Amino acid sequence: MMRILLSLVVGVAAAAEVVSPPGGFTSYSWDKLSTFCFPGGTGDVGWGPHNQSAFTSAQIALYTKFDFIMIAMLNQTARQEPCPGNMQCDFVPQGTAMSVKQAEAIKAIKPSAIVFAYITGFLAQSTFEGGAKLAAKDPSWWLSDSKGVPLNNNYTTKQPTSCKCSGYTQQAPGPMWDFRQQRVRDFFVDEMVAPMVFDSKASDAIDGIFFDDALDIPNYCLVPPHGSPPCTGNFTWKPSDQADVGAATLAHWDSVLGEMAAKNKGVVMSMNPVTSSSYPINSSAGDGMLQKHKSFHFFEFFCDIGAPADISEAISLGLSLGARGVPFLAHAGGGATVLQSSFKDREYCLAAYLMIASEWSFYGVSSSWTADSFPWFQEFDKPLGKPNGVAKAGVKHGQWSRQFEHVDVAIDTKALTASVTWRTL
Repeated sequence: MMRILLSLVVGVAAAAEVVSPPGGFTSYSWDKLSTFCFPGGTGDVGWGPHNQSAFTSAQIALYTKFDFIMIAMLNQTARQEPCPGNMQCDFVPQGTAMSVKQAEAIKAIKPSAIVFAYITGFLAQSTFEGGAKLAAKDPSWWLSDSKGVPLNNNYTTKQPTSCKCSGYTQQAPGPMWDFRQQRVRDFFVDEMVAPMVFDSKASDAIDGIFFDDALDIPNYCLVPPHGSPPCTGNFTWKPSDQADVGAATLAHWDSVLGEMAAKNKGVVMSMNPVTSSSYPINSSAGDGMLQKHKSFHFFEFFCDIGAPADISEAISLGLSLGARGVPFLAHAGGGATVLQSSFKDREYCLAAYLMIASEWSFYGVSSSWTADSFPWFQEFDKPLGKPNGVAKAGVKHGQWSRQFEHVDVAIDTKALTASVTWRTL
């Protein structure tokens, strides 16, 4: 689903003062751990609105404990018609209406709650109403290769197309849109963004959008000259094509984030690893765009509960983001075992996060992305207090320590050990 953005790590300086991000945020508290939840869909199959039911009072009571709530009622909703098999065709108007309904239910209990809605953000996946239908009627909206052949990721064995990007299309394969065209950018804003956060009813309920897979398919499919596994095709792609479309993609998102920030609507964005063979949306440019608009980075795979690993690179990135005043979310997962985990199981990931915690960072732990997958743990209720400074590197690589008003933290990412100790309990 979502993947961590691995940016270039720069030297860590003293933490910068961070202006409140757009989206209804007013003040940041160090009294306790600042947390987020992303409960996802309520249905057993998929996140489309046909599979959703209203959140229960118990679920809402849980979500409102968190400082930052993201809900996912809209995901991969515009499929090819007719819908394959027994799948129902769910479209954006229904998904938006369900998102607004769920956000209103949360705010009825806690009016001050910060609620973001979820959208798969890349037009290439045809995830919004009219996507596949419009493209079929007018392929000039599609991104074309160097020979003018439109790139179509609706690949099947029986009906192969010009592009096969296996594993990154999820349930909604489709055309690749040409962000160099202003009409394509406008279509995305008018059909996807505006109904979710700009229209009057939605604007009152939803404070921002989590754009997932924002730069996904092109990063993996459009590698000159013909793609690279698992994304290949009989298209012809030049480095100059890659540069042009990469710049246009960045410009598109810069415009979207700017328009949302101007209306105090926040953004969480999931972007993918950037390599020399991917779009030239390099680390500094991508980071700079999010920093410019006070948008959140999302670390989906920051740490795995109960399975310590060397995450020194992620810690270094987090330290860099904090030093530059960039807000972010850090997520620790681990499957169903998370729900039965002990504090000892969770201590390593918590220590790793506390090393990078900065103003406007949030931490979340879950077993999945469903309605009941983000539990509330005892450590979320314990006092934290302001840090006494940034994390200090130890003598050996991978060692860090940090003190908060009420907590001492240490981690060794090579030995895979950590300790989080409350001094006042």
